[in-house]
Amino acid sequence: DRTFTDVLANVDEIAFTTLEPGYFFIESVFDIRLDNITVTTEGGSTIPGDLNGDGAVGAEDLAILLANWGRCAGCPEDLDGDDTVGASDLAILLANWT
Repeated sequence: DRTFTDVLANVDEIAFTTLEPGYFFIESVFDIRLDNITVTTEGGSTIPGDLNGDGAVGAEDLAILLANWGRCAGCPEDLDGDDTVGASDLAILLANWT
């Protein structure tokens, strides 16, 4: 699991907005203290080839990639974004093998 500190490493500013297009706001400055924050991220790991999201690239990731071999528009196994799971995706996975 990633910690809040990991997620915000090198982050200087966070902006939140709840406005719909066409609305405006007046800027105000507030000091807010937040405790016990849980951050949930979607999209899995940031390691190319970590298809199961365990923080490493290994045999299970290889099995996932091979099970989706071929035409696969928009699927996470398409590591190079060409809408096909193929040799270049396999090369990316193997280059990040841990």
